This record gives sequence, structure tokens and C-alpha cells, in this order.
Amino acid sequence: MNILVTGATGFVGFHLCKALVRQGHYVRGVAREPALIPESLASAVDWVELTDLDRLEQLVLVCQDIDVVIHLAAFVHQMR
Repeated sequence: MNILVTGATGFVGFHLCKALVRQGHYVRGVAREPALIPESLASAVDWVELTDLDRLEQLVLVCQDIDVVIHLAAFVHQMR
């Protein structure tokens, strides 16, 4: 199955991608900050850079061959 994971560089996204790859799925991960792509998944996942939320329309193009989208992306801000 072809699966797109937003928030793939986060804690839950990382572990989900790892499990999906291990199960034999094709995984495309969305990374807002490419520097956060874990080395252990760098070559196992097809990474897409989406650094600007205004480029969300690009995500639609990236999804053309995708069967399932798992949306885990979030903008987290800690209050002081």
C-alpha cells in the first residue's frame, strides 16, 4: 500500500513510518524541516519537503499515487 504521512519527523510519525516500512509499505513522508529527517529513515522513506504551509497545494500533487494519508502534522508552541 502507498501511504503518505504528514508529521513524519515527529515522535509518533517517526515510529509509524518505521513500522510501515517494516511491514513492506511504500511510505512518503512530509518534512517541514529536512534537517529533522532521521538518518535511519532517510533512504527507506520517500521524503517530500513542505516548508511553507502556503504550498499545501503541492501536497495534493504528491498524493496522486497514494492510497492512504495519515495526518500527524501539528504546529506545537509552548507557552511560558
